[in-house]
Amino acid sequence: ITLGNQCHASAARSLGVLTSGGTSTTDTGANVCRFTWASTNDSSMLRIHQSDRTGAAMVGQVTASTTKYIHAAPVSLGGRGTAYFQQGQWSAADYVKSTDSGATFASKASTGIWTSVSVVDATTVWRAGNSGIQQSTNFNAATPTWTSITLPSSPACGTAGQVSAVSSTTVWASCGDTAYLSTTTGSSWGTGVNTQASNLAILEGVDSTTAYAVGYGYVSRTVNSGATWTRTWGGTPPMQSISASPATSTYAFTVDENGLVYRTTNSAGTFTALTAPPERFEGYSVEALSDTVALVGGGSGIAYKVTVTASPSATWTRLRTPLNGNVTQIAALDANHFMVTSYYGASYVTADGGATWTASGTLPDAASDTAASDASNLLTSDSAGRVRSSTTGGTSWTSYDTGLGMTAIHGVALHGPGASASDAQLFAVGDLGSIAVSRDGGASWRQPSSGTAQDLWDIDVRSDGVALAVGGGGTILRSADWGSTWSTVASTGATLYKVELHPSGVAIAVGVGGLIRRSTDAGATWTTPTSTTTMDLVSVDVASATIAYAAGTNKLVKSTDGGATWTTISTSGGAGTSGFARVAASSEGTVWLFASAMNVWSSAWAARSIDGGATWQRPFGADGGEVLSPVVLDSGSILMLGEGGGMRVSSPAPSIADYSAGTWAGATARFGVCLQALGGGATVGSFTIDGNGACTLADSDPWNAVPTTPTKIAQLAAAGSGSADLVWGLRASSSTSPSEYSAGVTVTAVAPNA
Repeated sequence: ITLGNQCHASAARSLGVLTSGGTSTTDTGANVCRFTWASTNDSSMLRIHQSDRTGAAMVGQVTASTTKYIHAAPVSLGGRGTAYFQQGQWSAADYVKSTDSGATFASKASTGIWTSVSVVDATTVWRAGNSGIQQSTNFNAATPTWTSITLPSSPACGTAGQVSAVSSTTVWASCGDTAYLSTTTGSSWGTGVNTQASNLAILEGVDSTTAYAVGYGYVSRTVNSGATWTRTWGGTPPMQSISASPATSTYAFTVDENGLVYRTTNSAGTFTALTAPPERFEGYSVEALSDTVALVGGGSGIAYKVTVTASPSATWTRLRTPLNGNVTQIAALDANHFMVTSYYGASYVTADGGATWTASGTLPDAASDTAASDASNLLTSDSAGRVRSSTTGGTSWTSYDTGLGMTAIHGVALHGPGASASDAQLFAVGDLGSIAVSRDGGASWRQPSSGTAQDLWDIDVRSDGVALAVGGGGTILRSADWGSTWSTVASTGATLYKVELHPSGVAIAVGVGGLIRRSTDAGATWTTPTSTTTMDLVSVDVASATIAYAAGTNKLVKSTDGGATWTTISTSGGAGTSGFARVAASSEGTVWLFASAMNVWSSAWAARSIDGGATWQRPFGADGGEVLSPVVLDSGSILMLGEGGGMRVSSPAPSIADYSAGTWAGATARFGVCLQALGGGATVGSFTIDGNGACTLADSDPWNAVPTTPTKIAQLAAAGSGSADLVWGLRASSSTSPSEYSAGVTVTAVAPNA
């Protein structure tokens, strides 16, 4: 399809500012959009429908969001002795346990809200949270029993936070930033002292005298049973986790938000940075195996074993976990037996140092990438070679095994009416060059060769079967046959995280260090435009053939010439978001920015601009962040997916009713489309051509509602070319709510005509 007159592929035409109770002008040329299509060897047709296929075509800005679907809440792990244990948080969730080093797992119903657990051995487990502190001494029983422990009283502990057990009788616990020690199984507690770790998130008890605390990046330590605490790290860069060596109490490892690992070996608790990792990643968790070896977990399922050779020198060995979400916890018995878990509970255990993995539960991993054909049909990434689909807008989900085994799936693409439809085409890419393709909505899958062993992070597909995939080492793969065969068109440079292919042929890929790659021929050849940032770019949205946005850590950049040049249009101060941001545009001018890593309960997790990034609003109230794969269907349909498959959707926005015969006048606002003229060999389909070619706001003109399902408006009986001129009309009633209203419209050319 070729677009002409005043029409382009996004935000087709502004109707301007309307006064309630007034009218708009839709004379020839004012709001006309010409669609020209051709078929070289068959009949064809032109179809039109609402992009979101539901409700009124024209909707206003949204001001609220709701949690429509979320699988589970965060988990905590313990790994001492021979037991693994994970516990749901913020809900009366089941817990999953293993008493045979992860060979088998059992899921047990539980009640209460628990934010922390600590395993002593196969029989003794502690847990703490909003529901108090409890201990089980028969954890290996079919149905363990739990004993409630009296909370500390000096000072009074209202709500327990973290718990870290040294033995069946010695345990450290926290309330807020205050830490307490009990050596009498909780029957009595020492006087609590502020840990100097603001907003304490991790409490690591080493023995009855030594413990560490981490909060807001600060690291503190006590060596006198909690009588005093001293900060040993000042918060820059922020530390995320800490783990003490099981061999020597003065040895401990930490990891910062940039994936750098530090170690302390002395009684002063001073930390030394070790050799930097071979790739940059978000650091989240660390587990010390000995004085010289630690496991490190980070963003996007990345995990390493770090071995200190001659401090500060260290070697890094990549662990291929099945996760694509943030590895927020690692619990280890030894170098061979350990568990990794993502933020909302997807977890896997290995008994051979990461060579093979077993699922320890059934919770989903992060929705690191999402594709949607409309508001109902969604496809998201998952762990262990799986993808998940929904045909109900996220109310219910189906898991599909792509046949890739225990592979982290990072990127997905969807073409057609949606997963489960017999003619839908699904695509998934992941670690070590993995690609999976389904031609039948997920019923069956095949795994074409990618020709690369690099991790693949994203994929996009165009309606003519051209597909692009990007990944490590600057790898760019291209397919021209719906993913059946692939060729490498680029293979040097930094890791590329995201790619988007526009129908016009403009393609943009972004990645580490602000790297931007650009193509104008649907990915056949690529150039490297000058970037305006050295920060990692992890998200890109090509709004039209000319307008594109890319986002990363506290950074949003924009191009107005199809990706040839870029300018910085917002930082965290302007857009109001922080962390690894994700961007999504519903038009050239309306763009959303979401935080994927930030403090929860903040109103800064989402920002919207309706003027191309010049000014910003925060439409939603305080809520959680962790939005990894937003989908903006139109200005009133925003899907926000993230960790654990969690999904928020925009609350209903004000809408303008669709046109129906004879109803321009009256108290109801109306929006419609009129077929002004046909050209070439085109003949009418279901729409009638306006007799005088004007399409004015008169009830006698052949106005139509924009249909919710694909509807034929013009056709060609044989091979050839045709065109259709469409005009958009709007009348605002006196009761129309002030807002910016927009309509997402999809027009497709299909051959043969049917």
